[in-house]
Amino acid sequence: SVVDRDHLSRSRYGMVAFSPSRVGKWVTDDMLEALVTGIDQRTGRLLQVVNYNHKGSQYVIAGDLTALETLRLAADKLAKEPPTDLPKGPASSLPPSVEALIGSC
Repeated sequence: SVVDRDHLSRSRYGMVAFSPSRVGKWVTDDMLEALVTGIDQRTGRLLQVVNYNHKGSQYVIAGDLTALETLRLAADKLAKEPPTDLPKGPASSLPPSVEALIGSC
């Protein structure tokens, strides 16, 4: 196998289905891409959107298990407390509050 595995054949990588609407209707495709890229860059661990199942409603995101957990924690927090500094119009970068959130996960 190209991917290292432990004695139980587990790797440190996984994938999840992600529905932006479960976080909030304010989550755009661009914001999701920026969130995934932000986590990838901040953690230094692989995280990528690998399949656009239903654009705008469901994506498959794959990567390092730690980065996937960071995505889950960030999504849970954003669903409970949407950012108040959302940009007007298309967002190719994250609001400062979301950048800070990634760092705290």
